[in-house]
Amino acid sequence: MKKLIFLLTFFMSLQITNAQNTLTPELLWQLGRLAPLGMSKDGKLVVYKVSSPSVADNKSTSKYYTIPVSGGNASASSPARAGTGRARSPALQ
Repeated sequence: MKKLIFLLTFFMSLQITNAQNTLTPELLWQLGRLAPLGMSKDGKLVVYKVSSPSVADNKSTSKYYTIPVSGGNASASSPARAGTGRARSPALQ
């Protein structure tokens, strides 16, 4: 029985190590950067921003999302200008 458990553990660990990719700088640049912006005034939504950098253009683009605090799917939200001049989600205003 101990040999069977050992063999199962061994093969499972091999599968896990094969499934992982090497994290390279190029792969990191492809990942979006997540930035929490806050809660909606009614406290029902979490507002966050995902920025995607472009090395070739030397800039990043941002998309804004809201997701219910109770869980569920995120929905895209368009940014609006707040009094500070900083782009913010309409849910925060």
